[in-house]
Amino acid sequence: MSFSFSAEWLKTKKSLFRTTLYGSPIVFNLLIFGYIIFANQKVSESNFYFNYFSILNFLLPFTVSFILALMNNCEREAGNFKNIFGLNRHYYFLLSQKFIFSYLVISFVFLFNLLLTIALLKFTFNVPTTSFNSHFLYGSTFIWLAFMTSFVLYFFLSIICSFITTLFIGLASSLLTAILGLTALGNGIWQFFPFTWGSRVIPMLMNNSSLVGFFYEHTYFSYVLLFCPFICFFVSLIISVSLFRK
Repeated sequence: MSFSFSAEWLKTKKSLFRTTLYGSPIVFNLLIFGYIIFANQKVSESNFYFNYFSILNFLLPFTVSFILALMNNCEREAGNFKNIFGLNRHYYFLLSQKFIFSYLVISFVFLFNLLLTIALLKFTFNVPTTSFNSHFLYGSTFIWLAFMTSFVLYFFLSIICSFITTLFIGLASSLLTAILGLTALGNGIWQFFPFTWGSRVIPMLMNNSSLVGFFYEHTYFSYVLLFCPFICFFVSLIISVSLFRK
């Protein structure tokens, strides 16, 4: 398994994928803290928490779809996924392995982005470490959990669709996140758009101080967050293999 992951990583050598992967957390935090400093914004816990995760949720769909499109485009240009869907009979395993690789890599970048934010908050504004750290770890865990279903869909769309189409889907998702996830226009229909879930989770998190409290208060939504990614994964896996093997 580790050898296969190494092989996947080597495929992206000297590609825009790695540059985007390394640069996205730095660019994101430069934009956030640049705005705070030049606009003389006050860094209070509740305001910064809400604004930070709102911007993060807005950028996630396009950023993740862009990174996935870059990664899978390397495979497409090399042989149109023939090493996965070619003569061997292990295409389900190989495609699942590629998904796990992409998920682990982007999760690591997401974690690095969080740690970079916490470090900048401490050294730039000297915020209370314990309070901000616990809130950010708690919030980031939920945001990434809420984004899991979208991640699954973007991954398989980047396999099935062209590079440009995947980018367009990611851009449209980010715009719809701003419209349906962060405004009253999405009330009543946001549940049907997975990329808006993270935006809607933010106010819920601010009203719950514990993981258990959140699950008790939002039981149905919690089950959707937990099981929907698995259902989407297996359905998308079968569809992708069927399309490439027909």
